[in-house]
Amino acid sequence: MKRISPEHSSIANGRLSTGLLLGLALASGCGNGTPTGTVAEGQSSADEVQTAALTELAAPPALQPIDSGKPDSGIVLTAGEKKKVDPGDDEGVDVFATDDDEKDLKVAPGSPEALLREMARLKSAPVDVVKEPVPGKPGQFQERKLTEQQSVAEVSRRCHLIIDKAMQVIVATTKDASKETLFNNAVHYLCDARMSLALAGEKEQADLLSRDAVSLHRRKADSFAASEAGYKVVLLSQTLAEQQGKQDPNTVIACARQARLFAENFPSQTNRGAIALMTAGRLCEFFNQPAEGKICYELVESKYPKTPFADEVAGILRRIRLPGQTLTEFGGPTLDGGFFNLSDYRGRPLLIVFWSKDSGTFNQHLPQLLAMEKKYGQQGFSVVGINMDRDELGLEEYMGKNGIAWRQIFHSSPNQRGTRNPVAAHYGVTNVPTYWLIDGNARVLAAPLPIEQLESGIQYALKAR
Repeated sequence: MKRISPEHSSIANGRLSTGLLLGLALASGCGNGTPTGTVAEGQSSADEVQTAALTELAAPPALQPIDSGKPDSGIVLTAGEKKKVDPGDDEGVDVFATDDDEKDLKVAPGSPEALLREMARLKSAPVDVVKEPVPGKPGQFQERKLTEQQSVAEVSRRCHLIIDKAMQVIVATTKDASKETLFNNAVHYLCDARMSLALAGEKEQADLLSRDAVSLHRRKADSFAASEAGYKVVLLSQTLAEQQGKQDPNTVIACARQARLFAENFPSQTNRGAIALMTAGRLCEFFNQPAEGKICYELVESKYPKTPFADEVAGILRRIRLPGQTLTEFGGPTLDGGFFNLSDYRGRPLLIVFWSKDSGTFNQHLPQLLAMEKKYGQQGFSVVGINMDRDELGLEEYMGKNGIAWRQIFHSSPNQRGTRNPVAAHYGVTNVPTYWLIDGNARVLAAPLPIEQLESGIQYALKAR
């Protein structure tokens, strides 16, 4: 089993931020209904950045195999978790059903089945409303509205209860092959609760989730439980990278390396492995970690060659490998009814702008782009746009209003607009704005070109003619 050494992981080093919004717990786990025993493969998105859904934690010290009958079954417990919780001893308000509902369970109280039903209720019950007994009326409950602060505390309480109950199920079922489904469900709930608590700032839960994943992989490497725990670690580090990547590049590097670890450890998990790698790659590009991102993309190319993921990553790698090469596959119909041919600009440095009128960042950059075109245009500098909008009339209106006179590669067919623009699709460009700079011989000087280096890049390209 490949491992990433602890020094590479900000999570393993115990540097989980406690400043993450507690509201993340509400959005990512406890308190929201999730189908028992399954986790959907999703994708995250950010403004102007399209990501596939979007980690790498270091492998912890060796743990003992899961051992029936012991609280420490290889799934590590905090000090507060080592006391088993009896289903009837839950402190706080009652979020469960009435006695009649218990009869409907048709399972023995305290059994794995009953505990799983209780976990499902803990997750699905509204987090801002709880049921509590009506004084003097046994068996009757009334709802009470919680404050925002109480709701946050209730989410945390439920997650800890779920961890306790999940541990009881794991201990009771780990050695019984006929109860593997119950075991898997318990692992799902355990990992989900740990992730929610970790995102709420309980850094110990992130470490425990990582250890759980390693222990389950050692128990049975190709099992649902092992992949479930491993993927939760991936999702956790993706979220941390998205939240902290700008301030802490180590979270982005950890995200990329954890994605690669998951792909190596679970080769049969094609969808999850590829999505984890694609998401990590895009995060690395967005947070300026291109080397790590390239490794992720190349792993998709090599591990999943006959999948749609390989087709998607082909364009991305084509773009990443552009710097220093001569740009040959470039051109297309223009908004004014003509055709853009790169050979017509031979001898002239060219800035290629992938943009959308709806991009806030592009609108911020536009004054600088127009100023550079005006300043260096008579010296031989040119600009061409690859517009990724869909509305032709809106685009023309925007260009007229803002004084944009560059030629725009824009297709008349609606099916070739937006992210389906053939040039953008060919090079896997989904982020706007993106800038490329080529010299007079069509050699790619920078792809992407940071806006901060725009003028110095133009000056270099003009001098190099």
